[in-house]
Amino acid sequence: VVGNGAPIVGGILVEGNNIYVGSEDGVTRKFKIGGGGGEITFEEVMQFGPIGKILATPVVVGDVLIVASLDNKVYGYDLNSGKEKWPPFVTDGAIASSLLKVGNIVYFGSFDRVLYAFDAIKGMEKWRFEGAGNWYLGTPTHHQGVLFAPSLDGKLYALDINTGYKLWEIDTLDSIVGTPAVVLGKADYLVFASRKGQLFVKDLKNNSLSDDDIYSGCTIDEKIETSVVADGDTVYLYARDHSVRALSLGKYGNPD
Repeated sequence: VVGNGAPIVGGILVEGNNIYVGSEDGVTRKFKIGGGGGEITFEEVMQFGPIGKILATPVVVGDVLIVASLDNKVYGYDLNSGKEKWPPFVTDGAIASSLLKVGNIVYFGSFDRVLYAFDAIKGMEKWRFEGAGNWYLGTPTHHQGVLFAPSLDGKLYALDINTGYKLWEIDTLDSIVGTPAVVLGKADYLVFASRKGQLFVKDLKNNSLSDDDIYSGCTIDEKIETSVVADGDTVYLYARDHSVRALSLGKYGNPD
């Protein structure tokens, strides 16, 4: 049991010999991993917060723990002292999606329909993308300088990771709740799913968009509200009917 038994919605961050976990009581707890003889123990050594409810998984950048909250803010704490490294960064909406870390920059979407790039060391916004028509729940992913951001407006946005400039978008005609997966191999593909159960595959051979790059050859007839996970040329997803599906990408990216 963590704290007062408040629900834990986000994932657990493992960093070195410590784990970090946030809960709906607004506190992120640091546990030292110990034990021996086949037994694993967890000793709570520090608390960060309290702040608003936490649904997102925290990330660590350098010596800074980054925590996003439903109180519309992103916090940065010193890993050793627990003190705030910089004033909270304030958005105009709750932050429920987990953050993507690339170098010193973290990327996240908010319920204000904005996707942010934030310098976690300086505590400053780098850029923002304001082109979405609805909230962000899924965490963005990236590949070779391009950020892929899924939105509840049904669109997958491809942005220049350094500037936030929109390269292209794909409209699935339904909400995208989970995080896309990048499948690496002889050809690289981006795989993502709409809530109504349709799987999309985008060839990543270039940063442009054409009809030849997109495949939408698989519908599972069940809602998909979780992320897509890749292992080799196989992608896994969890459907609303409580099933886990494994789909193998064919030679030309078609899901089987």
